[in-house]
Amino acid sequence: MKKRTLQSLLVLVLAVAALAGAFLLFNSRKSDAYMQVVPKDARVVGRMDLKALMKSVELDAEEVSSALQLRSADEVAHLGIDLTRPFVGFLARGDYMGFAACVSNDAELTETCRKWQAKGVCGEVKTQRGYSWAVVADQWLLAFNTKKALLMGPAVGESQTQLMGDMFRYLEQKEEESGVEMPIFKALQDMDAPMAMAANSCAMSSFGGDALREKLGVREANDLIMKLGLNISPKSMELEAELEAGTEKVEKAIETLSEGFGKIGGALAAQTSRGSIAWACANIDGEKVLGLMRSGETLRTLLLMMNLAVDVDMIIKAVHGDVAIELNSQEDYRLGQIPAMRLTAELENTDFLKNADYWIESARERGGVQLVADSPNDFCLSYAGTEAWFGTKDNLLYVTNDRSMITPTGKGWIEANSKEIKGKRLYVTLDVQGAKRSLASFMDIVGDMPLERLTLEADDIDEWKLTITGDVKKLLTIEH
Repeated sequence: MKKRTLQSLLVLVLAVAALAGAFLLFNSRKSDAYMQVVPKDARVVGRMDLKALMKSVELDAEEVSSALQLRSADEVAHLGIDLTRPFVGFLARGDYMGFAACVSNDAELTETCRKWQAKGVCGEVKTQRGYSWAVVADQWLLAFNTKKALLMGPAVGESQTQLMGDMFRYLEQKEEESGVEMPIFKALQDMDAPMAMAANSCAMSSFGGDALREKLGVREANDLIMKLGLNISPKSMELEAELEAGTEKVEKAIETLSEGFGKIGGALAAQTSRGSIAWACANIDGEKVLGLMRSGETLRTLLLMMNLAVDVDMIIKAVHGDVAIELNSQEDYRLGQIPAMRLTAELENTDFLKNADYWIESARERGGVQLVADSPNDFCLSYAGTEAWFGTKDNLLYVTNDRSMITPTGKGWIEANSKEIKGKRLYVTLDVQGAKRSLASFMDIVGDMPLERLTLEADDIDEWKLTITGDVKKLLTIEH
């Protein structure tokens, strides 16, 4: 089989996302038996409806078998797993992942395990305490009976013995003992994406969200819930994220955080050039954002260093409106060369220019840093062999590392799509093919994946959407 690392990785991500949690709201209030394996202390839950996913991506049974690395659609039909029911999963204590599914035929599932065993993927199936057990890929435990299957891990050595005890308890627990009534499950009720996930604030902490928790005053697990929904079509994938406050205090904190960010006006879309590979835009109140920057030790230290050359604090305070950062790489750029970058910002005033003579004199006295005025409004800063140009034009601030970017040429992709940018709180877009041509490290990540563009946008500070366009259907197919 021809290995395509990134495509295989994507399939794995989809499988984990699918099985990394799920809850489907049925007409009946009583949960299916296999859903009751979710423990009450789960921090992440989600869902994947494979039937709906196949329909949205327009995959037939043969293509699904190819994506799952199976020989035929008939083999898919006889896995022993009911693929018409949603997969269920969770992140449990000890950071173990649990994946559950509805069993359609336990004898067929046993036969599937034997086939995996012949391939060296699965250990021998053994019967214990009323369930069939097997070790999968050395680090995962699979248990199943006639109704439900549960896969958990990773665990090795004695940890597998301990995990087996947890799994037996999850498999035996009753509905009222399970986590199907947790707030993170209820948060999924208004989500109709074929793949969905919800996480409480404890999970956010595990993945580096402590700064956000502290900023919003989150104290309990359910004070803040993140919801994710993934919709897939043959030509695009859309991942929607939403933060849901569990208390009035947290809701007010989110509103306060939003105050420093307005809605994008969109005028800076014209301040771009052909060859843009990435562009990010937000609307900010410089004085409020400066306060947020000073509240963090790392950013505060960076501001102090930057203020040694020019009065950056005063420049930031003057910013009021749209701020955009563009990465641009012309066709004659060598692979791996640093792209040209340009920051553009709408200004409330240009009072900081009154201090230009003082900046120049201070740089001369300090040594090492050279600041030259090309005009009363335009400057060149040199330090350790690196040059940057900054200044104002038409009440706009510009900062760039490439003299040719001082005056944008316009007529690029960003300007052509300015209508969809206006009114957003944040808009970030990346030309994948352009980045592949210009950034060696990015080419190593993307390889030959048939992607065109990645776009991240926010309608509000707590509502985000990531859109990936390209040949998604091809992306999900693994070549043998």
